[in-house]
Formats: sequence, structure tokens, C-alpha cells
Amino acid sequence: MPQIGLGAVTIVTPGTHVNITKNVLPLTSATQYSTQSILIQALSNGTHTNTGRVFVYDKSGTRVGTLAIPTATSVPSYSITVPGTLALDPADFSIDADYAGDGADCSILTP
Repeated sequence: MPQIGLGAVTIVTPGTHVNITKNVLPLTSATQYSTQSILIQALSNGTHTNTGRVFVYDKSGTRVGTLAIPTATSVPSYSITVPGTLALDPADFSIDADYAGDGADCSILTP
């Protein structure tokens, strides 16, 4: 099962959703990144640690998750899995944040 990193997705303008596939677009086909699992982790690395919350949205714009501010001992995450299938399209998910510069590390897992 290869895990594919989609990279760090950061928010430039709070209130504007950013697709988690923005670093790998354009996709060459609608199913190029179909997957069984999506992982979204709050940014907490050597160059930036989120200072506010990150919100996860589905393709309808409904908030499906909220990532708290990371601490020294905890990095909040959101994940969704449909085992053994390619039922998830990561292009259906986006994030937003309280503050510009905050964001998430995103990855997918394929069977």
C-alpha cells in the first residue's frame, strides 16, 4: 500500500477554502488519485506550527472536521478510510484556517 504525500497545504486568505490536492494539480484524470484513505494533519514542523484551528470540508462545503492547535506533545489530525476500495477522491476535500500561513500536511493511501 503506497502512501502518497500531497504536501503541505497552507491558507493565504482565511475564509477561502483550499483544495488538499492543490500541490499535485492538474490531475490528468478524475480517478488519478482515487484512494481508500485520506490523512490531514495540522502543520507542526521546523518552519511553521499552526497558531489557530484548521477546518476540513467535503465537496459540498460542509465542515467535516476541525484540527486544534498543535502542542509540544500532540499533532491533531483528521482521517477518513473506506477499506479495500478506491471510493474516496481527495479532490473532494479542502481546508481553511483561522490564520493566514496555517495549514495541513496531507497524504493519501491506496491499496
